[in-house]
Amino acid sequence: MIPFFAVLLLLAGCGEKKDTIRIATKPMTEQFILAEMLSALIQDNTSYAVEITKGIGGGTSNIHPALMKGEFDLYPEYTGTAWMVILKKDTFNLFQICSIYLKNVIWQFFMTIVIAFIALLFFEGEK
Repeated sequence: MIPFFAVLLLLAGCGEKKDTIRIATKPMTEQFILAEMLSALIQDNTSYAVEITKGIGGGTSNIHPALMKGEFDLYPEYTGTAWMVILKKDTFNLFQICSIYLKNVIWQFFMTIVIAFIALLFFEGEK
């Protein structure tokens, strides 16, 4: 699940701040569900409105260029598709993918320890 959201964040369009976040999907049921889940999370936790464009024909080959032009702000993408189609990698190098994932896990663990330590220091003074 973490690689999916990492790809999602990498594919999020960078640009000026807007009042509406535009989500695009490929024409597949699970993409529709993911877009609705993203929409609910965004609307429940921010002041942004969400506009979903479902079922764009041509999938990645049409959505990604539109995202880069600013027509969409994000879309759910499969890790393998992002790896081979967007990043133009020829094959999966399992060692490379695992090492990237492991680095992320180690970084998250490290940051959790740092935050816990800081919180401990902060709350220690309240005794």
